[in-house]
Amino acid sequence: VVSADRLSDWDTLARSEDGDSSSSMLSGKLISEVRDFLRIAMLSCPLRIVEPIYDCSLQCEQTQIGNLYAVLTKRRGTVYKEEIIEGTMLFLLSAYLPVSES
Repeated sequence: VVSADRLSDWDTLARSEDGDSSSSMLSGKLISEVRDFLRIAMLSCPLRIVEPIYDCSLQCEQTQIGNLYAVLTKRRGTVYKEEIIEGTMLFLLSAYLPVSES
């Protein structure tokens, strides 16, 4: 993270020197700081670029649908379709669930 101290250093550097040398020093420092920031940001993220996902069809009673949603949310699942099975008290849910969380 770029701190306020570093930003003030850039302003001081830009004001203290005249000519092309100050702009080249400022741009060199800026490029270095941006490179460091991007490196830290990439390392702080999970290393998965593409994540395998299960396409699940889940069936539960009406009384348990809240519990099912709680489990799916805890495991980073997303429900994309919800239907009631005619003539029963059962719900049919279609959801995406990451393989690593299943």
